Amino acid sequence: MVLKRTLNRNFLLILLLFVLSANYSLYHTEFGNLALPENTDIIVVASMIDLAFIAPVLFLAWKRKLN
Repeated sequence: MVLKRTLNRNFLLILLLFVLSANYSLYHTEFGNLALPENTDIIVVASMIDLAFIAPVLFLAWKRKLN
């Protein structure tokens, strides 16, 4: 039971790091420049949602402050 709880907690941290690294690599690397299409409006909105809503929820769940 304790091992499962620890794995779930580590999984949340991995997801949080994945969201942050994906957004960073999209905007600050050469790969991001190649991957972005001409019309980037939807990608920018999705990144803002990731950083404004998804990342804080994952962080709070990882720290166990989310009920």
